[in-house]
Amino acid sequence: MAAPTLPNKNITPSEGISYTTTYTVSATTPEYPAAPFPVGMHSLGENGSEYVFVKASVALAQYQCVAINPTMLAAVPATITLVNEQQPLGWPQVAIAASDFGWVCIRGENFGVLAKKGSLPFNVSGPAANPNNKLYISGTSPGVLTTTSVRTSALVTGVTLTTSSTSITPNSSVVVAIATWPRGAL
Repeated sequence: MAAPTLPNKNITPSEGISYTTTYTVSATTPEYPAAPFPVGMHSLGENGSEYVFVKASVALAQYQCVAINPTMLAAVPATITLVNEQQPLGWPQVAIAASDFGWVCIRGENFGVLAKKGSLPFNVSGPAANPNNKLYISGTSPGVLTTTSVRTSALVTGVTLTTSSTSITPNSSVVVAIATWPRGAL
C-alpha cells in the first residue's frame, strides 16, 4: 500500500488551511508578505490528526520525520541527537523549501512517513512475526524511520507503521502510519 492519496482535511473552523500548501514569505510578494497563520498554530484534521504550522529551517522532504524546536517552532530533519533531546516530532505531507512555512502532522492516522526498506510490521505476504516492531530514527538518513537498532540509534515511540516497504526501492519509501504523541524514548 502506498502513502495516502488524499491528505487529511482540515476540520478546525479556520479558513484557508491546506495541509499540502507551502508559503513563501517575502515583502515583495503581495500574496504572502507575512506568514498566513501564526507559527505554532495547531489545527485538527480528519482521522484524529493534528497539524502544527512551522517554518522550515532547511529544506524538508515530503513525509520526512522532522524535529520541531519547541521555542522557535522551526522544523529540521530529525536526527539521533534531536530525538534523544525529546524534540517534538512530525511529518510534512508535502515538501517545504528552506525558510518557507507549512503544516506538519504531529499525530493521527493514515498519513505518510519515510521508512527504510523492510522496516515495517507487515510484509507482502501478511503480518510479520512481531507486528509491534520498535522504530528508530536512521543514523545515516535523517528523517527516516527504521527498525534497525545500532549503538547510537534513537528510539521513537508513539508511531506504528501500518503498510509494508519491503517491496519498494530505493532504500527508503513512503508508508502509512498511525501516531499518538510521537517522541524519542527516555
